[in-house]
Amino acid sequence: LQFYYKEAYEIMRYYVQNTGMEINSTNVDNLYDITREIIHGLKQPAWVTKEVIAKIREFKRLIRNNDFNSPGKARLRGGYLLGDWHSRINAIAKGEKKAKKTILYSSHDGTLSALLYILGVSNDQLVPYAAAVMAELHRKNGKDYVQMWYHNDTSTSSSPSQLTIPGCDSSCPLSTFNAIVAPLTINSTQQLKEVPS
Repeated sequence: LQFYYKEAYEIMRYYVQNTGMEINSTNVDNLYDITREIIHGLKQPAWVTKEVIAKIREFKRLIRNNDFNSPGKARLRGGYLLGDWHSRINAIAKGEKKAKKTILYSSHDGTLSALLYILGVSNDQLVPYAAAVMAELHRKNGKDYVQMWYHNDTSTSSSPSQLTIPGCDSSCPLSTFNAIVAPLTINSTQQLKEVPS
Protein backbone atom coordinates (compact mmCIF):
# COMPACT_ATOMS: atom_id res chain seq x y z
CA LEU A 1 0.00 0.00 0.00
CA GLN A 2 2.83 2.39 0.85
CA PHE A 3 4.40 1.64 -2.55
CA TYR A 4 1.11 2.49 -4.28
CA TYR A 5 0.90 5.90 -2.57
CA LYS A 6 4.52 6.67 -3.44
CA GLU A 7 3.92 5.69 -7.07
CA ALA A 8 0.69 7.75 -7.18
CA TYR A 9 2.56 10.77 -5.78
CA GLU A 10 5.25 10.45 -8.44
CA ILE A 11 2.63 10.16 -11.19
CA MET A 12 0.78 13.24 -9.93
CA ARG A 13 4.00 15.22 -9.81
CA TYR A 14 4.74 14.14 -13.40
CA TYR A 15 1.30 15.36 -14.55
CA VAL A 16 1.70 18.71 -12.77
CA GLN A 17 5.12 19.26 -14.34
CA ASN A 18 3.89 18.44 -17.84
CA THR A 19 0.46 20.08 -17.83
CA GLY A 20 1.08 23.16 -15.70
CA MET A 21 -2.24 22.40 -13.99
CA GLU A 22 -2.93 21.87 -10.31
CA ILE A 23 -3.63 18.14 -10.27
CA ASN A 24 -4.58 16.03 -7.27
CA SER A 25 -6.46 12.83 -6.49
CA THR A 26 -9.85 14.53 -6.88
CA ASN A 27 -9.29 15.97 -10.35
CA VAL A 28 -6.70 13.71 -11.98
CA ASP A 29 -9.50 11.87 -13.73
CA ASN A 30 -10.20 15.06 -15.73
CA LEU A 31 -7.01 14.33 -17.67
CA TYR A 32 -8.84 11.36 -19.16
CA ASP A 33 -10.47 13.80 -21.61
CA ILE A 34 -7.20 13.56 -23.54
CA THR A 35 -8.53 10.26 -24.90
CA ARG A 36 -11.33 12.15 -26.69
CA GLU A 37 -8.78 14.39 -28.35
CA ILE A 38 -6.84 11.29 -29.45
CA ILE A 39 -10.01 9.70 -30.90
CA HIS A 40 -10.57 12.84 -32.97
CA GLY A 41 -6.97 12.85 -34.22
CA LEU A 42 -5.74 15.91 -32.32
CA LYS A 43 -1.99 16.04 -31.90
CA GLN A 44 -0.72 15.45 -28.37
CA PRO A 45 2.49 16.57 -26.65
CA ALA A 46 5.34 14.06 -26.45
CA TRP A 47 4.69 13.27 -22.77
CA VAL A 48 1.28 11.76 -23.65
CA THR A 49 2.27 8.14 -24.22
CA LYS A 50 0.26 4.90 -24.13
CA GLU A 51 1.68 4.21 -20.66
CA VAL A 52 0.59 7.64 -19.38
CA ILE A 53 -2.90 7.17 -20.84
CA ALA A 54 -3.13 3.73 -19.18
CA LYS A 55 -2.27 5.24 -15.77
CA ILE A 56 -4.75 8.10 -16.22
CA ARG A 57 -7.41 5.57 -17.26
CA GLU A 58 -6.80 3.53 -14.10
CA PHE A 59 -7.09 6.64 -11.87
CA LYS A 60 -10.33 7.56 -13.61
CA ARG A 61 -11.64 3.99 -13.29
CA LEU A 62 -10.95 3.85 -9.55
CA ILE A 63 -12.50 7.27 -8.91
CA ARG A 64 -15.53 6.62 -11.15
CA ASN A 65 -16.26 3.18 -9.70
CA ASN A 66 -16.15 4.61 -6.19
CA ASP A 67 -19.08 6.84 -7.18
CA PHE A 68 -21.35 3.84 -7.84
CA ASN A 69 -19.90 0.80 -6.04
CA SER A 70 -22.73 0.27 -3.58
CA PRO A 71 -26.43 -0.31 -4.21
CA GLY A 72 -27.32 2.94 -2.41
CA LYS A 73 -24.88 5.08 -4.38
CA ALA A 74 -25.93 3.47 -7.66
CA ARG A 75 -29.59 4.10 -6.86
CA LEU A 76 -28.94 7.72 -5.87
CA ARG A 77 -27.14 8.36 -9.15
CA GLY A 78 -29.16 6.16 -11.52
CA GLY A 79 -32.58 5.74 -9.93
CA TYR A 80 -34.27 8.68 -11.65
CA LEU A 81 -33.20 7.60 -15.13
CA LEU A 82 -34.17 4.00 -14.43
CA GLY A 83 -37.51 5.21 -13.08
CA ASP A 84 -38.11 7.14 -16.28
CA TRP A 85 -37.23 4.11 -18.44
CA HIS A 86 -39.42 1.86 -16.31
CA SER A 87 -42.49 4.10 -16.54
CA ARG A 88 -42.06 4.69 -20.29
CA ILE A 89 -41.65 0.97 -21.06
CA ASN A 90 -44.81 0.17 -19.08
CA ALA A 91 -46.77 3.01 -20.71
CA ILE A 92 -45.90 1.62 -24.16
CA ALA A 93 -46.80 -1.92 -23.08
CA LYS A 94 -50.20 -0.67 -21.85
CA GLY A 95 -50.79 1.07 -25.19
CA GLU A 96 -51.12 4.54 -23.71
CA LYS A 97 -51.71 6.98 -26.57
CA LYS A 98 -49.26 9.61 -25.32
CA ALA A 99 -46.43 7.07 -24.85
CA LYS A 100 -43.56 7.76 -27.22
CA LYS A 101 -42.09 4.67 -28.81
CA THR A 102 -38.59 6.09 -29.15
CA ILE A 103 -36.78 8.26 -26.61
CA LEU A 104 -33.15 9.32 -27.01
CA TYR A 105 -31.10 10.82 -24.19
CA SER A 106 -27.72 12.48 -24.43
CA SER A 107 -25.73 12.13 -21.26
CA HIS A 108 -22.37 11.78 -19.56
CA ASP A 109 -20.43 8.61 -18.90
CA GLY A 110 -21.28 8.88 -15.20
CA THR A 111 -25.00 8.62 -15.95
CA LEU A 112 -24.44 5.44 -17.96
CA SER A 113 -22.15 4.07 -15.23
CA ALA A 114 -24.88 4.64 -12.66
CA LEU A 115 -27.44 2.93 -14.89
CA LEU A 116 -25.18 -0.09 -15.48
CA TYR A 117 -24.41 -0.40 -11.76
CA ILE A 118 -28.02 -0.10 -10.62
CA LEU A 119 -29.04 -2.79 -13.13
CA GLY A 120 -26.22 -5.05 -11.86
CA VAL A 121 -24.57 -5.30 -15.29
CA SER A 122 -21.48 -3.10 -14.84
CA ASN A 123 -18.13 -4.66 -15.65
CA ASP A 124 -16.29 -2.17 -13.39
CA GLN A 125 -14.67 -0.62 -16.46
CA LEU A 126 -14.99 2.95 -17.67
CA VAL A 127 -17.87 3.78 -19.95
CA PRO A 128 -16.05 4.88 -23.09
CA TYR A 129 -16.64 7.99 -25.14
CA ALA A 130 -19.79 7.76 -27.30
CA ALA A 131 -21.14 4.66 -25.52
CA ALA A 132 -24.86 3.90 -25.48
CA VAL A 133 -27.25 1.82 -23.37
CA MET A 134 -30.50 0.80 -25.05
CA ALA A 135 -33.72 -0.75 -23.77
CA GLU A 136 -36.19 -2.32 -26.18
CA LEU A 137 -39.71 -3.59 -25.60
CA HIS A 138 -40.70 -6.59 -27.73
CA ARG A 139 -44.08 -8.30 -28.01
CA LYS A 140 -44.18 -11.97 -28.98
CA ASN A 141 -47.29 -14.15 -28.88
CA GLY A 142 -49.09 -11.49 -26.86
CA LYS A 143 -46.37 -11.32 -24.17
CA ASP A 144 -44.03 -8.38 -23.54
CA TYR A 145 -40.27 -8.75 -23.13
CA VAL A 146 -37.49 -6.26 -22.41
CA GLN A 147 -34.07 -6.52 -24.03
CA MET A 148 -31.12 -4.35 -23.04
CA TRP A 149 -28.06 -3.56 -25.13
CA TYR A 150 -24.71 -1.83 -24.54
CA HIS A 151 -22.63 -0.26 -27.29
CA ASN A 152 -19.28 0.57 -25.75
CA ASP A 153 -17.08 1.15 -28.77
CA THR A 154 -16.70 4.26 -30.88
CA SER A 155 -16.23 2.32 -34.12
CA THR A 156 -19.26 2.15 -36.38
CA SER A 157 -18.52 -1.46 -37.32
CA SER A 158 -19.00 -2.92 -33.84
CA SER A 159 -22.36 -4.24 -32.74
CA PRO A 160 -23.90 -3.67 -29.31
CA SER A 161 -23.64 -6.44 -26.72
CA GLN A 162 -26.79 -7.76 -25.14
CA LEU A 163 -27.05 -7.26 -21.39
CA THR A 164 -28.67 -9.75 -19.05
CA ILE A 165 -30.02 -8.28 -15.84
CA PRO A 166 -29.39 -10.61 -12.88
CA GLY A 167 -32.52 -12.67 -12.23
CA CYS A 168 -33.65 -12.39 -15.85
CA ASP A 169 -33.04 -13.93 -19.26
CA SER A 170 -31.62 -11.86 -22.12
CA SER A 171 -35.25 -11.48 -23.26
CA CYS A 172 -36.73 -10.59 -19.89
CA PRO A 173 -40.51 -10.96 -19.45
CA LEU A 174 -41.92 -7.54 -18.59
CA SER A 175 -43.43 -8.84 -15.34
CA THR A 176 -40.00 -10.12 -14.23
CA PHE A 177 -38.33 -6.91 -15.39
CA ASN A 178 -40.84 -4.89 -13.33
CA ALA A 179 -40.29 -7.05 -10.23
CA ILE A 180 -36.52 -6.52 -10.45
CA VAL A 181 -36.43 -2.88 -11.52
CA ALA A 182 -39.34 -1.24 -9.65
CA PRO A 183 -37.62 -1.34 -6.21
CA LEU A 184 -34.51 0.28 -7.72
CA THR A 185 -36.25 3.29 -9.26
CA ILE A 186 -36.62 6.78 -7.87
CA ASN A 187 -39.78 8.56 -8.95
CA SER A 188 -39.93 11.62 -6.68
CA THR A 189 -37.70 13.98 -4.69
CA GLN A 190 -39.21 12.57 -1.47
CA GLN A 191 -38.14 9.08 -2.53
CA LEU A 192 -34.67 10.45 -3.34
CA LYS A 193 -34.32 11.79 0.22
CA GLU A 194 -35.14 8.35 1.65
CA VAL A 195 -32.45 6.43 -0.23
CA PRO A 196 -29.74 5.16 2.14
CA SER A 197 -26.24 5.64 0.76
